[in-house]
Amino acid sequence: MINTMSCTPSEAISTINALWPLKLSVMLWGSPGVGKSQLVSQLARRREARLRDVRLSQKTASDIGGLPALDHQNKQTTFYLPDFLPREDEPGILFLDELPGADEQTRIAAYGLVLERRVANWTLGDRWRIIAAGNRPEDGAISCDLGTAMNDRLVHLVIEPTAHEFLTVADELKHLASVEKIITTPRRQLHKIIPATINGLYGMAYALAASVNAVSLPKIMDVVNALDELPGSSHNELPLADVQTLTGSLVLERALKLGIDCGDDPAFIRFDEKRRGDHRAIEQEA
Repeated sequence: MINTMSCTPSEAISTINALWPLKLSVMLWGSPGVGKSQLVSQLARRREARLRDVRLSQKTASDIGGLPALDHQNKQTTFYLPDFLPREDEPGILFLDELPGADEQTRIAAYGLVLERRVANWTLGDRWRIIAAGNRPEDGAISCDLGTAMNDRLVHLVIEPTAHEFLTVADELKHLASVEKIITTPRRQLHKIIPATINGLYGMAYALAASVNAVSLPKIMDVVNALDELPGSSHNELPLADVQTLTGSLVLERALKLGIDCGDDPAFIRFDEKRRGDHRAIEQEA
């Protein structure tokens, strides 16, 4: 793609600022923990803009396009739109995170939002900008091609870590507890060894996935199921539900590649029920 450039997080902020008057949508690519979400938050603060952070891997197509409902007075079908779509007439950033990792129908719904800046009869305000983000296949993450139509209409920024950021992440991963220690720690004590930083959590997610085998899988899934229930203030501000979904997806993908049948495993069943329950709750709220 000719509309692609590599840059550091600070360079990405400068680039997006320069593009702001043009209303161009931006796609941020990079490995987990490289600073994509942080740079968007920093950009919003600098521009004194509202930030709507939407994790598309946690959404369904109806979460984007709205749920159909009957307008009895006009005898027409209408749509109840999600509450994360901004209606304020002020500067803002609609951040569509994990776009390449969303399921196909959710991506299709998001494409309409990015390309047309509208959903049904709702239109994104002129003072709002769209920034999407995601991981590449070479990052070891679930990532699907966005397609030519989407790629050609986005400015693509590949975020590369600076030396300081790299050393910070490396230091956090150096002090990460071993997988063996994590999966053998009692559930009520897990909060003491689970990383309390986003970089550490991502590192743990990939470490758990890399350690999957027929013996370790149930114990690893027990840890995954506990991630969104960790007590203590040190984890309160972290996206544990998102990390749980990512970790579970990586672990199950690894198990399938190894030919491990986990369909009857109680820990996997609990994870699947929890994920389905989250989707039902979102649909009811909508």
